[in-house]
Amino acid sequence: MATTDFDMRGLTIGLEHSEVDDLTNFGSTATKDKLVTTFGTLGLVGAWVPYVAAALALHIAWEVAAIRASDKGNGVWLNAPYPILIGMPGVLLPSTRTMVALFDGTKDSGQMTSEHSDVIKWNIDRNVEAAGLLHLTLKDECSWDKAIKVKVADKSTWVQANGNASANDDANAQDLTVVSAVFQKPQFLGAWGPAGLAISDWTGVTGGDHVTFTWVSDS
Repeated sequence: MATTDFDMRGLTIGLEHSEVDDLTNFGSTATKDKLVTTFGTLGLVGAWVPYVAAALALHIAWEVAAIRASDKGNGVWLNAPYPILIGMPGVLLPSTRTMVALFDGTKDSGQMTSEHSDVIKWNIDRNVEAAGLLHLTLKDECSWDKAIKVKVADKSTWVQANGNASANDDANAQDLTVVSAVFQKPQFLGAWGPAGLAISDWTGVTGGDHVTFTWVSDS
């Protein structure tokens, strides 16, 4: 399913592989009107649509080639800088969308991959904490700061690890069904945003476990 995300960078459109085909099947013959119709077919609507379609059509031959080259089988991200969204000329920048590898709490260790190609490893030490308490540690082996937004029911905690450092947090995890962890990192102009990876299924993890996440690679 096509997605949109607005932040300080402008607009990021997420397209799956089949949606890339839908968008680029006109090749260099695509016009603004054709692209507006295609966006609607993909479920992408909003005041920004005609502006983005116009920018795409302006450089259509290059854009189609770049989008297709960026799609490695899991789709692409299309980044539309803010000026495009208000009708100014510009270029949509495609980037590869990575297949997500998720957390598996039944395994003592493993590796996750975000949609933005970040690599995060996990290690679980079982039954080493107080009963009913899930202990989370974030280690950052990259130069830039990283964080996890941990939510327990309606309470959120920000766990931040500075570059090449670590941070710790305790989450009262008597009911793991209300615990979620969203991985965050600085993005355009240093603004924090989701890295495209979150955990809400803690199957295999129990209160008393200590889970260490190590952010080993940043896209």
